[in-house]
Amino acid sequence: MSNWKYYEDVDFSDENIARYSIDTRDFYCAVQTKEEMEQSNLFEKIDTRVIDTYPISKFYHTEQEVKDLIERFWKESGGDGEWRMLSLKSKNINVTNWNLKYVRITRTEKGFLVGNSQNYILSKATLSDPIEKEYLNHIAHKLYKR
Repeated sequence: MSNWKYYEDVDFSDENIARYSIDTRDFYCAVQTKEEMEQSNLFEKIDTRVIDTYPISKFYHTEQEVKDLIERFWKESGGDGEWRMLSLKSKNINVTNWNLKYVRITRTEKGFLVGNSQNYILSKATLSDPIEKEYLNHIAHKLYKR
């Protein structure tokens, strides 16, 4: 994996990048090319058989939708700070507690898929659930320097 970069400094338009892993504690992101993932035996084929029975717009994101989602998560979870615990108020357990410690974004031919730390693919509806503010544990008592 390459060095971690702040999410604002990541190029989501670079088609050589196959996966983005955003650590939602501080919103730094590691990127991997398909080649890097294959060399490390980390390349996982995402099974889209179930989600492909739904309209593309339910699960697949455009580049701008991904950027907007990450920006929303960052802002609504407190913005700049040392760390936070990102969780959503949702009936879907895949976005509660520490399941969003990492947001995994995978490039596909149909668009970007967004998953949780365990690569569980999340619908746009689930991702639009509100941020759980009670458990953020966001530390902002000092300026966090990037």
